Amino acid sequence: MALVIFFVVPAVIVDLRTSKIPNAIIVLGYVTGFLYQGICHGYYGIMQGVLGALFPLIVLFPVFVIRGLGAGDLKLLSLAGIFYHYTNLFIVLYSLFSLAVCLPYLKCCISVISSRESNMLSST
Repeated sequence: MALVIFFVVPAVIVDLRTSKIPNAIIVLGYVTGFLYQGICHGYYGIMQGVLGALFPLIVLFPVFVIRGLGAGDLKLLSLAGIFYHYTNLFIVLYSLFSLAVCLPYLKCCISVISSRESNMLSST
């Protein structure tokens, strides 16, 4: 779990600031995830990592096609799938979608508050 957070948190921070997720984070996460699965669970772990990585790509590809999800988001969900058994991925996807629904509202509220503050400062 800590390994996933180690890659997801920086990706989310960069994504919120620039609306892009760097491929370096994704590649490093993929390599780390497969190494982790191989060391801890052997061949079976690597196969579970592959299934976990493919599951979000297959399930969410239609959402990507209709532009409901960005490529970076899809890659990040795939990265998270490497670390989790694909049966637990439903819980992870549900949690991430819940967070994804809340973040734009939070970003909008922060934007409105900061614009109001700047308007108040400029009018004084």
